[in-house]
Amino acid sequence: MLIAALNGDSEYTEIIVPSKIQIANRTKSLTPDDIKMLNQRKRLEDGKIKGHGIGMELCAEIIDAHGWRLEYTLDKEKLRTIVYLV
Repeated sequence: MLIAALNGDSEYTEIIVPSKIQIANRTKSLTPDDIKMLNQRKRLEDGKIKGHGIGMELCAEIIDAHGWRLEYTLDKEKLRTIVYLV
Protein backbone atom coordinates (compact mmCIF):
# COMPACT_ATOMS: atom_id res chain seq x y z
CA MET A 1 0.00 0.00 0.00
CA LEU A 2 2.73 2.42 0.92
CA ILE A 3 4.51 1.75 -2.38
CA ALA A 4 1.29 2.51 -4.28
CA ALA A 5 0.92 5.78 -2.36
CA LEU A 6 4.52 6.74 -3.11
CA ASN A 7 4.04 5.96 -6.79
CA GLY A 8 0.93 8.11 -6.88
CA ASP A 9 2.36 11.12 -5.06
CA SER A 10 5.67 11.97 -3.44
CA GLU A 11 3.76 13.82 -0.70
CA TYR A 12 1.87 11.34 1.41
CA THR A 13 0.92 10.89 5.04
CA GLU A 14 0.52 7.75 7.06
CA ILE A 15 -1.12 7.10 10.41
CA ILE A 16 -0.57 3.79 12.14
CA VAL A 17 -2.45 2.93 15.32
CA PRO A 18 -3.20 -0.51 16.80
CA SER A 19 -6.53 -0.92 14.99
CA LYS A 20 -5.88 0.72 11.62
CA ILE A 21 -3.42 1.99 9.06
CA GLN A 22 -4.30 5.08 7.04
CA ILE A 23 -2.33 6.39 4.09
CA ALA A 24 -3.29 9.57 2.26
CA ASN A 25 -1.91 11.04 -0.94
CA ARG A 26 -3.02 13.65 -3.43
CA THR A 27 -5.04 12.79 -6.51
CA LYS A 28 -6.63 15.00 -9.12
CA SER A 29 -7.94 12.27 -11.37
CA LEU A 30 -10.29 10.31 -9.08
CA THR A 31 -13.97 11.05 -8.62
CA PRO A 32 -16.46 9.89 -5.99
CA ASP A 33 -17.70 7.29 -8.51
CA ASP A 34 -14.13 5.98 -8.87
CA ILE A 35 -13.89 5.61 -5.10
CA LYS A 36 -17.15 3.68 -5.09
CA MET A 37 -15.72 1.32 -7.72
CA LEU A 38 -12.50 0.85 -5.74
CA ASN A 39 -14.50 0.00 -2.62
CA GLN A 40 -16.41 -2.59 -4.67
CA ARG A 41 -13.04 -4.09 -5.75
CA LYS A 42 -13.54 -3.08 -9.38
CA ARG A 43 -10.67 -2.00 -11.59
CA LEU A 44 -10.64 1.59 -12.79
CA GLU A 45 -10.30 2.52 -16.45
CA ASP A 46 -6.80 3.12 -17.77
CA GLY A 47 -5.41 6.56 -17.09
CA LYS A 48 -7.23 7.08 -13.77
CA ILE A 49 -4.20 6.02 -11.74
CA LYS A 50 -0.52 5.61 -12.48
CA GLY A 51 0.45 2.15 -13.62
CA HIS A 52 -2.07 -0.60 -14.18
CA GLY A 53 -3.74 -0.74 -10.76
CA ILE A 54 -2.37 -4.20 -10.07
CA GLY A 55 -0.81 -3.02 -6.80
CA MET A 56 -4.22 -1.97 -5.51
CA GLU A 57 -5.65 -5.39 -6.35
CA LEU A 58 -2.77 -7.18 -4.64
CA CYS A 59 -3.18 -5.06 -1.51
CA ALA A 60 -6.87 -5.91 -1.43
CA GLU A 61 -6.14 -9.64 -1.72
CA ILE A 62 -3.57 -9.54 1.08
CA ILE A 63 -5.92 -7.55 3.30
CA ASP A 64 -8.77 -9.99 2.61
CA ALA A 65 -6.50 -12.97 3.37
CA HIS A 66 -5.85 -11.53 6.84
CA GLY A 67 -9.54 -10.86 7.48
CA TRP A 68 -9.01 -7.11 7.61
CA ARG A 69 -11.13 -4.47 5.89
CA LEU A 70 -10.02 -1.98 3.22
CA GLU A 71 -11.79 1.31 2.55
CA TYR A 72 -11.02 4.20 0.21
CA THR A 73 -12.30 7.73 0.79
CA LEU A 74 -11.83 10.96 -1.12
CA ASP A 75 -11.57 14.28 0.71
CA LYS A 76 -11.10 17.17 -1.69
CA GLU A 77 -7.99 16.01 -3.59
CA LYS A 78 -6.79 13.56 -0.92
CA LEU A 79 -7.23 9.84 -1.48
CA ARG A 80 -7.32 8.08 1.86
CA THR A 81 -6.66 4.37 1.97
CA ILE A 82 -7.67 2.90 5.32
CA VAL A 83 -7.02 -0.65 6.47
CA TYR A 84 -8.98 -1.70 9.55
CA LEU A 85 -7.03 -4.41 11.38
CA VAL A 86 -9.98 -6.23 12.94
